[in-house]
Amino acid sequence: MADISAGYAVGKEMGKQLGGKGNVVIIQSPPGAILGVNREKGFRQAIAELYPNIKIVGAQSAEGWKKEIAITIMNGFLQANKQLDGVFAVNDNMAEGAMIAAEAAGRLDQIKIWGANGQKSTLALIEQGKIAGTAYNNSFAQGSLIAEMVMEILTKKLGPSKAAETKVIQIPPFAATKETVGQIAPEDRW
Repeated sequence: MADISAGYAVGKEMGKQLGGKGNVVIIQSPPGAILGVNREKGFRQAIAELYPNIKIVGAQSAEGWKKEIAITIMNGFLQANKQLDGVFAVNDNMAEGAMIAAEAAGRLDQIKIWGANGQKSTLALIEQGKIAGTAYNNSFAQGSLIAEMVMEILTKKLGPSKAAETKVIQIPPFAATKETVGQIAPEDRW
């Protein structure tokens, strides 16, 4: 699933940025939100498989995916952890909240903060060096591909009765960092 691969990509890239060691936390999605659950699953998988010297020292849900709640959660993580090297917020709004809290505490330069989605405001913060990265999904490419598929099904009179199986097409996430974010064209930023 794309969500698992997004989380895995974040874990892999954050681990590289941390030199394979350190303490990280996760700002989770609301309980049961499959998108966030799968992103976290992929992240945990990457850390476990690739970086045995990175410890996940905390995880807490930011109910509602909100920046304001993520600020409060991040403040708690900062108070509880003298050494905090990385944060994976399972969406960009929460990553921005974590960044605001870390910056206010004077610890932003010590912490690699990652999100997932690739929204325009987060991409700008990556360019500024305030957020380490995000798992970017090109929503425009996804929408265009779906439209093309629907048109093909309609024009060729294809449908569920003519398909042997339902196909799954995935557009893999792109790990956008300060070094790679420039590859995302302005018209592909949402």
